[in-house]
Amino acid sequence: MSFQYKLFIFFLIMAFMPMAIIGIFSISKAKDELVQETINKLVAVADVQKKHINEVLDRYLLELKIISSATDLQLHLERYNINKDVDALEKIRTILRNFDAALPNIIEVELFDKDLILVSSTEDDKDVPGHHSLDLHKVKGDQFELGEIRKDAANRIEVVLFGPVISKNKERIGVLEVVENNDLIVGITEDYTGLGETGEVILAKKNAAGDALF
Repeated sequence: MSFQYKLFIFFLIMAFMPMAIIGIFSISKAKDELVQETINKLVAVADVQKKHINEVLDRYLLELKIISSATDLQLHLERYNINKDVDALEKIRTILRNFDAALPNIIEVELFDKDLILVSSTEDDKDVPGHHSLDLHKVKGDQFELGEIRKDAANRIEVVLFGPVISKNKERIGVLEVVENNDLIVGITEDYTGLGETGEVILAKKNAAGDALF
């Protein structure tokens, strides 16, 4: 190989090297931009779903507060707390079942007295005063709160909430436990809007030459 030919090859390589470096840099930059764009999209979708889930939980808490603030429930519970009045107990059972029927997301309602002993439940097999007590480790009892998210015997997810029943004298006279179904939250988490048909994300973008960059 002649010296002139070697020199030609050298200058040819030197001429194309900057173009190759620029090309590699452009591809890397485009890839980074594509990844960041996708991350931003996922974060935006997650923020929307988080907002919707919080709205559902607020709705569940509102239903709990509606039951807790019912004046007739408060009055009959006060009577029951004094002497275990049978008539007051029947009134309480009717009130709880009416709310259970009126609010479609509710699975079960349980009312505990001031000592956190069960007064009544909308579940027939539990609807016996003193059937069980409320676990103090699960609930504070003096505020409305999300207790837990659990699975039932059929492996369905439930949302459990707790809240106080307050008398007209501003004293806690009982605690409500409300179990809500999880259909609304599941519907939100299964919403793939903006994420393809099943939540997939395709990382692809045209480069300067018009080819697809994955």
